[in-house]
Amino acid sequence: MSECIITGTAVTAVSSSINTFAAATGAAVVGGILVAGALVAGAAYATYKGVTWLTEAEKRELEKLRKELSKSIPTHLTTEEARKDFQKKLAVLKAQAEKNSLLKNKATQVAQLVALQTSPLGLFLIEEQKLRLQQAPPNQRGFKEMLQRVEKRFTEANAFSVVGEIKSVAAGLGFHLERTRTACGIETLVLENSNGQAISAQVKPSDRGAQISVDLLGFGDGRCHSLMDELLKGLEEKGIRIGAVRRQSHYRRDGLLHSDSRGPQEKKELSPLSRPDRQREEARRRQTVLSESRRLKRG
Repeated sequence: MSECIITGTAVTAVSSSINTFAAATGAAVVGGILVAGALVAGAAYATYKGVTWLTEAEKRELEKLRKELSKSIPTHLTTEEARKDFQKKLAVLKAQAEKNSLLKNKATQVAQLVALQTSPLGLFLIEEQKLRLQQAPPNQRGFKEMLQRVEKRFTEANAFSVVGEIKSVAAGLGFHLERTRTACGIETLVLENSNGQAISAQVKPSDRGAQISVDLLGFGDGRCHSLMDELLKGLEEKGIRIGAVRRQSHYRRDGLLHSDSRGPQEKKELSPLSRPDRQREEARRRQTVLSESRRLKRG
């Protein structure tokens, strides 16, 4: 018997997603630095100083608005959760800016700027977008398009982080990456151990947390269940928030979910994942030959 995770979601710590994004792009954060889930105060005001469409007096008022908001964010957020948090802050900030005599004529643009500064989404702005925000107040269409791109980066960074942690945890369990493939945005990993057994995992970016499925290949005993437990526990210890997991046992040694995780030749030969199967088949074949030989001698 073997086991697989048919569906599940995985969300890394926001800090891990930021590190993944920064490593991939070399981008610097805008609006602060995330340390243990908190936006460091002071870095945000440094960004406001570069905004050319605000006077010094308006920048000071804008900083007051920022300080009224919470200085920390949850350690884990999906893109959907981050989007709701951003929209909530945006509404509050706009209402406050409209009451401020210095900011009321720029209430929408000021609210957008501060909401980004206090949201993890703002940490996924690229340099070009930061400069654009500093040089001119955003129009509604342009800001909407920019926010969509930022959300996409947030989603992808979370998925990339999940992939990295699956590799790390699997390596700790004796399974090492043999092959990987990306198709239609879905990352497929096959990690094998020295016994020819394997973990096959797929990770798909999603606004509600990376969608994951995991299959265990080449197992013929109850070890698969304890291995799946160890894998999930290891991911949680790495700071991955796992949710909506649906597990299922099956009797297919070549896997139930990811039938396309091997190429045509690999599927034909089932090598090296099916080594235990081939050994048993060879033993059965030798026994059959021996039995037939004995029968002929008796005859």
